Amino acid sequence: MRESSPVMSASPVLTAVPSSPPELSGLSGLSELQQAAAIEQHVAKYQRSLNLSTGPLIRVVYFELGVNRAGRLLIVIHHLVTDSLSWRILIEDLDSAYRQHESGQPLHLAAKTTTFQAWARRLNGFARAADLKEEAGYWLRIADTIPLLLPGGPLIPDQPLGVLNTEGSVGRVSVSLEPDETRALLREIPGAYGTGTEEILLTALALAFHRWTGGGGRRPALPSSASEATLSA
Repeated sequence: MRESSPVMSASPVLTAVPSSPPELSGLSGLSELQQAAAIEQHVAKYQRSLNLSTGPLIRVVYFELGVNRAGRLLIVIHHLVTDSLSWRILIEDLDSAYRQHESGQPLHLAAKTTTFQAWARRLNGFARAADLKEEAGYWLRIADTIPLLLPGGPLIPDQPLGVLNTEGSVGRVSVSLEPDETRALLREIPGAYGTGTEEILLTALALAFHRWTGGGGRRPALPSSASEATLSA
């Protein structure tokens, strides 16, 4: 069974669509370079095969690479079914189940964590807490003292402040990294500082923003920051 939501519908409608069983792709007759190219082609094909209206929303393919070569398992899931944060939980469960099966142990997954409903109730209670309300005045004063215009002044002279904050006033800067810089970003720096690539890029953004504005700045809003930083207990 799969969840499906017609793209053109005014409101999401959940319907049942047939399951897509796991598939086996035999690549043992190819060289390592040919196998790598074939896997890349298969990955693109299975990603394109996901269909939000009719399914499937999940594809599972095992690539058999031959004797004395470890196979590869491909799992492709539509973003509406499993987002980037949910992937972490799914991968942990799959890894745990695989290791238990390999060692002949009965399958036992970790206990269910806090539900979204329970987290939302706790967050609502946190927002209404008396000590948090006491901080409102401080943050409102801080907001009043932060300049709302970025360096360079108004993009449209003699226009009210609210008019400036539009899509038409957006500016974009694109940069690219050389192969050596990319290798350092993905492999060398994370190992040296014990961080992920995301933290490194955010640090670079914060430093650039600090230099541009002459100081100050705001904490980036990440998908996981609200739940992890606010209600970590």
